[in-house]
Amino acid sequence: AGGTHGGAGGSYSPAIATSTTYGSSTLPSLFGAGGGGGYGATAVGGAGGGIVNITVSGDFLFDGIISANGASGTYGGAWGGAAGGSGGSVNIRAATINGVGYMYARGGGGAPTSGSAGGGGRVAVRYSSLGTFSLSNLDVIGGVKTGSGNNGSAGTTYTLQVNQHSKTLVLERMGVENSKFFSSSLSMNSNLITVHLKKNFWIVT
Repeated sequence: AGGTHGGAGGSYSPAIATSTTYGSSTLPSLFGAGGGGGYGATAVGGAGGGIVNITVSGDFLFDGIISANGASGTYGGAWGGAAGGSGGSVNIRAATINGVGYMYARGGGGAPTSGSAGGGGRVAVRYSSLGTFSLSNLDVIGGVKTGSGNNGSAGTTYTLQVNQHSKTLVLERMGVENSKFFSSSLSMNSNLITVHLKKNFWIVT
């Protein structure tokens, strides 16, 4: 059977169930799964797609291709071919996105003559504003079968526009007797926030 991730891989036969989908659609961070092998030593299942994780604090000018595609299965001669791997993960965070690039996490194709295809992966994009980039340029289609195999299902895409306005949150921490000042930083909804602890209060800015 084809590898599964955001979308299910195609099975060799409708009577054979494929693996269940896995991972997060909103914060994709996992590799795609490899496809099943065919008969013979040369019929090797395609590898699952990789992981792309990009954070840009300012303008992301993107005119190229980001690919986390699954690989196609290989042909095994008269015994038939192997299945394709599933697409991987693409996770993008940027203030502004410009350009005409494409982001792929496609499933790999099945090899002749009976290879099933891999399912699509997962792509997530968080941004504050869009310039010339189009969110229609996200592609997570399933792979295409060969012969008697079955196609892979499409994966998932997730997009979120994040507001840039600042916020302050005060969380009371009861029972803490500590006057020493503490500070650290973390990422939340693609924005950098700072956490301070002074005596009995967490102050998040």
